[in-house]
Amino acid sequence: MQLYFLRHGQSGNNALEGTSGYLTHRLSEPDLTDFGAAQADRTAQLIAGTPSTADATVSQAVPENPYCGDRFDFTHIYSSPHLRALRTAAPIADALGLSIDVCEGIHEAGGVFRFDEARGVLTGDSGLSRAQALEIHNGIRYPETLPTQGWWDFRPFETEEERVVRAARVVEFFARKHAREDRILIVSHCHFYVYFCCALLGLPYRDGYWFTLNNCAISRFGFGREGIQVEYLNRQEHLAPDLFS
Repeated sequence: MQLYFLRHGQSGNNALEGTSGYLTHRLSEPDLTDFGAAQADRTAQLIAGTPSTADATVSQAVPENPYCGDRFDFTHIYSSPHLRALRTAAPIADALGLSIDVCEGIHEAGGVFRFDEARGVLTGDSGLSRAQALEIHNGIRYPETLPTQGWWDFRPFETEEERVVRAARVVEFFARKHAREDRILIVSHCHFYVYFCCALLGLPYRDGYWFTLNNCAISRFGFGREGIQVEYLNRQEHLAPDLFS
């Protein structure tokens, strides 16, 4: 099995990072910015093998496929239930004519949360409802097990211990579910990616190191008889330099 991990395009919260108002102005379920939508469209063009149709203000000095002939003929697309991930997965699904399987296990670390300014704490929020998710793409397959009125359902902020356990379950799920010839795309998040990589490589999670994954960057892992192969990490050559973030 070949598993590709793609981070979503730039979200409204990403655009706020580094500003003094990040916590107070961030949204619990941010959408993509226009910049992030352009990143997602360019990624879909790479995967579909079509030339860039990016705006003329964006550099065109990007090879059609800079990944050494890698073929992106995915058999399955999984997306976290966050709005920003589903928005990123949608043009890819359109390009390949595939459905999108919503996978709660690959949501961002912490879940859906907002900053309660009055109490000075992070608190759980609802998340997208089933109806809101289905409006994003007509090929979304939404699990019956998720609450219909909001998938996070106001649960508390996820702890580090819960993230470690969840990441191990995710790795086991994909290894068990998919056959050797399957080619899987996961559309997920940068912080969960750290837990995922630790679980995949058998590393204990701890503060002090980080696996970087930029917006719409791709990492590729192989599952074979010899174990896990790290093919490449955090590659974004398919984006013009104007679209790096």
